[in-house]
Amino acid sequence: MRANKSTGNAHVATPFLCARYRDFDLWFEGMGWDLPRIDAMVAGQENGRYADICGDDIAAMGGVGWHFLADPVCFSATHGNSVVIASAWAAPMRTEDDETGCNLSYAVDAAYEGRSLARLLSCLAFLACEQVHRGMAFANIESRADNAASLALARSLGFIHYPEEDFSMPVAGQAEEVAFHCLRADMTCLRHYAYLTLKQNGLDALQSLIEQARKR
Repeated sequence: MRANKSTGNAHVATPFLCARYRDFDLWFEGMGWDLPRIDAMVAGQENGRYADICGDDIAAMGGVGWHFLADPVCFSATHGNSVVIASAWAAPMRTEDDETGCNLSYAVDAAYEGRSLARLLSCLAFLACEQVHRGMAFANIESRADNAASLALARSLGFIHYPEEDFSMPVAGQAEEVAFHCLRADMTCLRHYAYLTLKQNGLDALQSLIEQARKR
């Protein structure tokens, strides 16, 4: 969910190839919301497939009472060229109760669903964000209540429904407000699932680099 996105931080857009997964390249895309290759991915679909991420009405998210503290860490995937076909963001957020958590968002081109790309990229984004922003107490995901694939991905990473923070909001192209579910995960739990995901997909080298960074 890329809402309430102005943080005042400088954007960093330096795509860096991290690893190969099947026939996909995984990239550290940079830090920030307005990254060129990500913008190209969603271009023309801001109020369509990606309306609940970057649509015209998404500013309504500011009404739920929390805001981002810094620009997100972004990871992406490409397939055979430099065109991004999946991405994930992780950024620190502060709730209306003055709690700090890590908010995760993800997007995948319709032609590449079911390849575990959102899961992998979300794990990388989370682990990287945790290195930059220490002290986050929980992880957070907002998903449309009717997005079964997104909810299943969140649950596979140990997220559970947190109904106290459910909400509805306008989404471009919808006649009525759309219901969203909030899901939360303990940081230790999500870290476990993130490392397990990397290991199960043969990305042990990335796991080792992240573990070394944690010890610094």
